This record gives sequence, C-alpha cells and structure tokens, in this order.
Amino acid sequence: MFYSSRNTLYNKLLRFREFLSTQEDGLRFTREWLKRHAPPDEESSDPRYHKLLLQRVLTDSFLELLEWDEYHPMPETLAMDQRRIFALRGQAERAAVSTAVILLAFSNVSSYVVPMDAQRLKEKIKKHVDVLLEEFEDDSDLLRILPNVGLQVVKDVNDHLQEKEKPELPVEVAKNLEEQVREMEDPNHRIRDLVQRRIVEFCKSAISASRTAPLQVPPGLTLCQRELAQIGGNFVRLVNYNR
Repeated sequence: MFYSSRNTLYNKLLRFREFLSTQEDGLRFTREWLKRHAPPDEESSDPRYHKLLLQRVLTDSFLELLEWDEYHPMPETLAMDQRRIFALRGQAERAAVSTAVILLAFSNVSSYVVPMDAQRLKEKIKKHVDVLLEEFEDDSDLLRILPNVGLQVVKDVNDHLQEKEKPELPVEVAKNLEEQVREMEDPNHRIRDLVQRRIVEFCKSAISASRTAPLQVPPGLTLCQRELAQIGGNFVRLVNYNR
C-alpha cells in the first residue's frame, strides 16, 4: 500500500514536470494566485509575523479554489488537480443553492406548517431539489433549473398540506415563493451568499492548524451536514496533498 502511494505520487510529479516544461514561465499563474491574497506591505514588514502571514496567504489562496473564477488560469502547481477542484467547487455551489432554497421556502411558508412537521418536510423538499440541481454546472444553468425548483417546492408544500387536510398555499404566496426562488440565480443573492460564506468558513476551520475542538455545523446548515462533511473532507485532502 505504501509503495503504491509513493508510486502514484512519483508519477504525478513526473506529469507535473512534463507540464512545466511546456510553459514559458513555469510558475507564473501560481505566483499570481498567491499574490491575490498577499497582505499589505505594512502588515508584512514585521518579521515576527512572517510565518503567520504566510499561513494566512496559503489558507486564503486554497479557499479561493472553492469559488474558483475561470477568468483566472489555474495555478500550474494545481493543474493536475483541476478536475477535482472544479468538482469540489460544484459540490459547494449545489449545497449552497439547495440549502438557500429551503431556508427561503420556510421563511415564506413556516406559518402554514406546524413545527413538528417542518423537519420531515424540509428533508422531502431537499431530496427533490437536489435531484433538480444535479445538472447545475454554471450559474447560467440556474436560469433553466430554478423555475422548476420553485414549482417543485410549492408542490411539496401543497402535498404536505393536503396530507394534513389543510388548504393549499394561497396563490399569491405560491407565486411570490416561485419568483424568489428564481432570483437565486444571482450568486450575490443575500441568502445564497450567506450560505456560501458559511460553507467556506467551515472549510477554513477544517484546515486550520490551530483547531483543537471538533468542527461545528454552521447555523442554518444542519440540513446539508452530510454534504458539508464530504466537502470539508475532500477539501482537507486536496489542501494536504498540495500544501
């Protein structure tokens, strides 16, 4: 097993060297990536804090991968992991949108659902929303997907109300909910952005060298804690492999 792991690492190193040999400046994009997170000159002037600042730069640089903007070329040092990075980014984005949709939905329909039934209904909605979001690769995909998500959320809530022999959602409430779900296509949407930030902060805690206490699920993210654990685990492995 140990030999196999060393052999895999050696083969990856060979492929990376071959890749660098085709580049005019072998680490140009890696330097640009790290410089985007460099501290101001006044912070970096004191040598007592150099180690701490270096750690912060590396942490912030790795966190950027969770929301990687393809406007920037992938750092050469991570080129062999590009597929894993994009898959991880997709995991985080789908978890953020799914969780945000449910938080948004219950801010609109909580008065129609008794608290003891809320968790089961949330899980039902999440199951259906996650299926619809499987095709979400880019924000432009959400223009097509989110209208169906809104319809599905309303259907799930109305089905639940019918089971409880209660009236369906008022038409205006349903229409307003569907419209608000569609607005979540914007990555800066207040609730979506809040959930995304909490996922990133969770991953930051996961790679923190000073962490001693067990990781806590951030507020509002209990419903996606399984995905959160997968994202955090994959992110830790990616960072440890490349740090």
